[in-house]
Amino acid sequence: MNIYEENTYSLSQLKNEVLDKECRPMALIIGNQTFEVSDWTELSIKFVEWLIRKNLLSESNLPVYNHAKKRSISLIIGHL
Repeated sequence: MNIYEENTYSLSQLKNEVLDKECRPMALIIGNQTFEVSDWTELSIKFVEWLIRKNLLSESNLPVYNHAKKRSISLIIGHL
């Protein structure tokens, strides 16, 4: 049995939850992959890294701009 199964939530379930400091994730599960995390920031980073690795997020559709107001995926890729 997966130790995360008891408290596993879908995105639609999490949409209505209060996600604060009292509620911390233990893992991000995507398909059959499990990424252990310690907080919401780490979960977000793991999710973005996964999107980049799967070519679901690229520089052309990156919603984050650098200080020069240009899209830059190299800022994220440098951390992979």
